[in-house]
Amino acid sequence: MPMKLDERWCSACGQQTAHMREGVNHLLHFVLTLLTCGLWAVGWIALTVLSRWRPAYCAGCGKRYARAERPAVTAHRLAAR
Repeated sequence: MPMKLDERWCSACGQQTAHMREGVNHLLHFVLTLLTCGLWAVGWIALTVLSRWRPAYCAGCGKRYARAERPAVTAHRLAAR
């Protein structure tokens, strides 16, 4: 499966790092859709929608990303940007 990369906050590393998660192999699902005369398109769409909820893992330490771990953006962090 292809890997998707996102920049996210890692609480273990204490910084923004690349996070990986598995994506959907669209070429495979396109071929399956052609071979099944379009019937597999329903499964392909479902897999694509559900893949957004797969967990992401930090590329540095391997810790699973949890949305609640991101620190609040404060005024001094905004000024640093």
